[in-house]
Amino acid sequence: MLAQLERLGPPVVRPYQIFAVGLNYAGHSAETGLAVPTQPLVFTKFTSSITGPADDIALPTDTSSPERPRASATHVARPAS
Repeated sequence: MLAQLERLGPPVVRPYQIFAVGLNYAGHSAETGLAVPTQPLVFTKFTSSITGPADDIALPTDTSSPERPRASATHVARPAS
C-alpha cells in the first residue's frame, strides 16, 4: 500500500501516440444511448491526457456532466515488422 504522500504516476511518462477505442462494450453504448458500432470506433488522444490513477483531471468550466474516464492501456514498445 502506498503511503498517503506518495504519488503513483502514469505507466508511460511520455507516450509517442495514444489511440483509443470508443463504445467498446455494450454497457457503455447503452448508457450513452448510442448504438453498438459494427466496427471499432478508433480515435487518438492528446499525449498529455495520460494521468496516474489518483491524479486530478482538469475540466472546462462549462462542463455540466463529464463522462467518467474509464480506460485501460497497452504499451507497444517497438514497431510491428
